[in-house]
Amino acid sequence: MSPMTFLWLEGLESALPGHTSEEPAATKSTTEKADKSKQKKLNVKNTVAKVVIDQVVGGAWATVLFSLTMGLLRGQEYDVLMDQIRKVRISDITHGLVGTLLADLRWFNRISGPS
Repeated sequence: MSPMTFLWLEGLESALPGHTSEEPAATKSTTEKADKSKQKKLNVKNTVAKVVIDQVVGGAWATVLFSLTMGLLRGQEYDVLMDQIRKVRISDITHGLVGTLLADLRWFNRISGPS
């Protein structure tokens, strides 16, 4: 994971926490209460928002920066690099997400299918 990706994801997590702390239900003793002082509960709304923001905004920036970096490493000129960035399509950005989801579904069906 690159440092920029780490910072991006840390920023998303701080802006939209994925878990919320909540006090446990009534426990039998105070020692159990001290051990389980705070349980974390998944915040589904924030988690979905983070995934959408990461895929739309983060995916777009990552695709553009990848194209720019590869062009620079190949020694391409500024005009060529800008032309390549202008030609980046939405399908280029979303292709990775859709392909990953389909691959995960195929893998899941293969391991959980009828024996």
